[in-house]
Amino acid sequence: MATNICLIGFPVILCALLVIFQVIINKALNGPNHQCGCSCVPTNDTSVCKDMCGIEYSTPSQAIFCAIPKPPHWPAVLQVPSFPYRAVDEHIDEFPGLPDISCRWWGTCPTSFLYTGANQSIGDGITFIQLINKSQTNV
Repeated sequence: MATNICLIGFPVILCALLVIFQVIINKALNGPNHQCGCSCVPTNDTSVCKDMCGIEYSTPSQAIFCAIPKPPHWPAVLQVPSFPYRAVDEHIDEFPGLPDISCRWWGTCPTSFLYTGANQSIGDGITFIQLINKSQTNV
């Protein structure tokens, strides 16, 4: 009988603790410092104002709780390997088209990588843009 009480009681107690913790956390984060800032902004009629909320009406501590209506999109990212890890032809003519291993000493090895996609022109454009951005950050 004690085992059955423990089997039934443990999930009930666990759920009760979770509910209690949730209520405590909600009450702690319910203050004005944990909400997006709002302000009464006058409309065309000076006697009436409209309650507006947003990052422009928030303090720095409130700003992290504001929704971003149109977040910026991240561009496609390519990881370009460092010079010691770039593809080279270590054995004579085993892989035609790859540079000689001596380019690793001078840091002049070009990058070689594969990319896939249905539209090759978009892939070529993204690859070219990413390589230009990477080369400008290395200078």
